[in-house]
Amino acid sequence: LATEFKHDKDGVKFTLEYPDTFQAGETKAEVEVLRAAGPKGLPVVTANVYRKDGESKPEEAIKRVMAVFESIGTGVELLGTEEVKTKDGTSGNKFEIEWMMGKTILTTNGLYTYKNGHVVSITVTHMDDPDDIMDIIDSLVFE
Repeated sequence: LATEFKHDKDGVKFTLEYPDTFQAGETKAEVEVLRAAGPKGLPVVTANVYRKDGESKPEEAIKRVMAVFESIGTGVELLGTEEVKTKDGTSGNKFEIEWMMGKTILTTNGLYTYKNGHVVSITVTHMDDPDDIMDIIDSLVFE
């Protein structure tokens, strides 16, 4: 991983790394602060930051991302979740979701954390489970 993304807004400051073969692109949602894609359009890495506004459990945040996939795809299924800590010790929940866009089966791995009244989510959507997917997610560090 060679490209470092830095976010510092509304009391939420973090860095995230992704492969230098990815291209950063235009974000597609108000809460999206990063969207970068591999050379063939996948994998896609996103970072989202939004006010917690009553979300107090990771399940609520994961349901939010599942609803996004349900609006653009079909067969959305949560394959699993796991409580984790980031490199800096921030608690979070990793998750894995499988879904379809057209006839293409996609997998989204992600991490939700709560920091200073905000939800921070990192997602990587892919088809073939490249080795560095979890490295991208695990690179999240809060300052």
